[in-house]
Amino acid sequence: MVASGTTMYATAGHTYLATQPWMNWEVMAADEARDAADTFRTQIHLFDTNAPSAPRYVASGDVSGFLLNQFAMDEHAGHLRVASTTSPDGWGWSDDTESRVTVLSAT
Repeated sequence: MVASGTTMYATAGHTYLATQPWMNWEVMAADEARDAADTFRTQIHLFDTNAPSAPRYVASGDVSGFLLNQFAMDEHAGHLRVASTTSPDGWGWSDDTESRVTVLSAT
């Protein structure tokens, strides 16, 4: 797998790599950027790193919105919990923002 990663989270046995599609936000009109932000999705890829010499790709999934940083991901009981937002502070698209927690499982 080859991908650019914007956020990484790791545990003793797993590494999660979050990627976001590239968009040139600066050249978009305000309403176009607002619409794109409302439907934006972040992809997350899971790797098994129990054998550090040979990491193994396990699964991919996606969540609605943007991740603010690596603290937006947490693993609990084998499930990945992800906090995301539709309009990060300071981006100026809208005073309305939605935040959510999504739980992903590789089963």
